Amino acid sequence: MFRQPLRWRPSALPIRPGEGRRVGLCVLYFFCLLSAYYVLRPVRDEMSVRAGVGKMPWFFTGTFIAMLALVPVFGYVSSRCPRRRFLPSILFFFAGNLVVFFIALRPPALSPWAAPAFFVWLAVFNLLAVSVSWSFVSDLFQHEQSRRLFGIVAAGASLGAILGPAATALAAPRVGPGRLLLPAAALLVVCALAASALGRNRSEGEPEAGAAPIGGGSLDGVGLTVRSPFLLAVALALVCYTMVSTVLYFAQTEIVGASIRSAGDRTALFAKVDLAVNGLTILLQVFVTGPLIRRTGVGGALAAVAAAATAGVVFLGIAPELVTVVALQIVHRAGHFAVGRPARETLFVTLDAETRYKAKGFIDTAVYRGSDAASAWLLALLRSHGAGVAATAWFSVPVGMVWTATSYWLGRKGDQRQAELSRCPRSLPVDRSVA
Repeated sequence: MFRQPLRWRPSALPIRPGEGRRVGLCVLYFFCLLSAYYVLRPVRDEMSVRAGVGKMPWFFTGTFIAMLALVPVFGYVSSRCPRRRFLPSILFFFAGNLVVFFIALRPPALSPWAAPAFFVWLAVFNLLAVSVSWSFVSDLFQHEQSRRLFGIVAAGASLGAILGPAATALAAPRVGPGRLLLPAAALLVVCALAASALGRNRSEGEPEAGAAPIGGGSLDGVGLTVRSPFLLAVALALVCYTMVSTVLYFAQTEIVGASIRSAGDRTALFAKVDLAVNGLTILLQVFVTGPLIRRTGVGGALAAVAAAATAGVVFLGIAPELVTVVALQIVHRAGHFAVGRPARETLFVTLDAETRYKAKGFIDTAVYRGSDAASAWLLALLRSHGAGVAATAWFSVPVGMVWTATSYWLGRKGDQRQAELSRCPRSLPVDRSVA
């Protein structure tokens, strides 16, 4: 009766012959990448609480300086190194870094420099490894394939984003934050091996994914951005987003530090917040993101996320308490991950590879972390003049309004460009001044 073995039937999924191995490697890659990141993020947040809000501007400034140093290095390497070798090398490097941090964070004498260094390191890891990963995966699939298969790839990322913080919430109170670094390093090694296999995986007659360097100069991303009104608007929206996010992060650091004394318990709380964020993100992706973008367009979706965040800081100004800041972090981050980020990524679909990697890389690194640092010092200045959590929340409301308006304009421009490409996909050139 049970002689026939149970077999997984890929026919239930939109995977065609020859695509299964590549899709499976992508799912494994993003599962491990997101699991590692969400093991490390609560550790970073706990270190921020331990350091105190007063040191946050220095942490953000250190991150910004690191990004400024890395932008030309990233541009140089991506111009000359085949992308299929670039990403695995980055991941092996980051895995080795975690082993060093595990050693450095154990002796108390080393922890004063190791904690801020880890804060900066995780920001660099997030904006390089995670951001570049999607650009790398876009090289592996054609447009028609991406529409069928990216949902499956995203499911692997979502599963990792659930299991990572769940495991951290259970383990942190028992083993402490520092011992979580080694499992994260092992996950990054698996990521590197999967990325290396993806670079070699191809059908007969198909060129290797990312086999050719992008070309150009190391600082081309800066020039591409400043010459394009569209990319400048993308940068402005990102500056506003980081200002609102920094206000919420400062509020979280201050309120959680005053409310919870145990390092393990704080790490577990941050992991539970991440778990709630990622669970809500999946629900929004399934039931809200698609219908919202279809009904309102990219501009409406982007503006909705910005308007919700702006309403959130108003609520924080009214009730600056632990339950408020935790709830707002969950809603703000889930809205960004489920709606804001996918809608924003569609703005870059019509751009060439150089612009996608270099201009987007410049905006997502130097601009992002520069606005982070500026926001942190501005908040420190306000705090030095007696402004508390509520006052800084009210201060960010006009920023949120600018973010909302800019996001709507960007989405409308992106939708217009996509409509033009749909009408004449072969003849329409890439217009960097618009997109």
